Amino acid sequence: MARFEIRISGKELREHIAAKALLRRSGLSLTDAARIALERERERRASEKARNVAFSEALGVYLHERGHLRARTLSDYRYQGRRLADAAPDFCRARLRTLSPEDCARALDAAFPQARQRKKGLALLCAVFNFAMRKRWTDENPAKAVPPPRISEKEIPALAPEEIDALKKSAEAQGGARALAALGLMLYAGVRPAEMLRLTTADVDLEERVVCVASRCSKTGGPRHVSVAPPLYRILKKLQQEEEARGNGAAGKRIAPTDWERKWLKIRKACGWGRGEGEKRWPQDALRHTFASYYLKRFRDIGKLQIEMGHASPRLLFSRYLNMRGISRADAARFWA
Repeated sequence: MARFEIRISGKELREHIAAKALLRRSGLSLTDAARIALERERERRASEKARNVAFSEALGVYLHERGHLRARTLSDYRYQGRRLADAAPDFCRARLRTLSPEDCARALDAAFPQARQRKKGLALLCAVFNFAMRKRWTDENPAKAVPPPRISEKEIPALAPEEIDALKKSAEAQGGARALAALGLMLYAGVRPAEMLRLTTADVDLEERVVCVASRCSKTGGPRHVSVAPPLYRILKKLQQEEEARGNGAAGKRIAPTDWERKWLKIRKACGWGRGEGEKRWPQDALRHTFASYYLKRFRDIGKLQIEMGHASPRLLFSRYLNMRGISRADAARFWA
């Protein structure tokens, strides 16, 4: 039988005896005590590392772990991150635990001069700091103490009946039934442009007369059903009949035509909207604003309009969307006929 011999110094022997004596009352073995000591050392090093996490590193990890978000949302976050890195490099290199509300405010002022951009940047900062708190990289969220910028909402007029008619004719001329259906969903159902691009024929139920804006399509992530009004029904029915006649009636095909963005520019340009001399500037969300304004003028039901548009409260409708100036009752009746 093999024999093993271990040589230890007198100092090591005394430390071993002392350690055994200390552990005798605890019930722990020397091996157990060593494991506990190693675990605490790992925790200490991890805590020390956490104290040195910079904002840029936290942002990178945050974006990586949010990879399930839509490509457009991630693209917006990355764009905001690049703006911060370019305009406030010292802020991005600083450790999370050293940053104050004043640091956050200065970085936002430098990176986002416009109020609406600054509001989005502040939302990103708050999200990153909350994420870092869950990771135990910091103990507080200094961005929460930064007051949000005041945004003065510009008045966006609803489109006039003749402008609506011109857009519908232009859409059909430029892209056929599919382009007209894309326009119709935004105009008569208040569907957001990005939501419309995700909708397929499977999301339309003409028997029930609803469009299902599912979670995969919705901007907010919450599904909703939007009513199909008579003018939209006629547009979608025509598309359905044309697709069936071509043998393309299978559900699941995107409603918007290919190369929609280019076609949409041409549709508007044909009606006088563009960036050239003498051309009108297209108001952002003009179709959604038009839908909301004509809806309330005709039906006078703010609660149902809120549901149709997918808003959590009517506050945004009153502050930004509703502008019935210049819309007569006859105009509203004609719009929904």
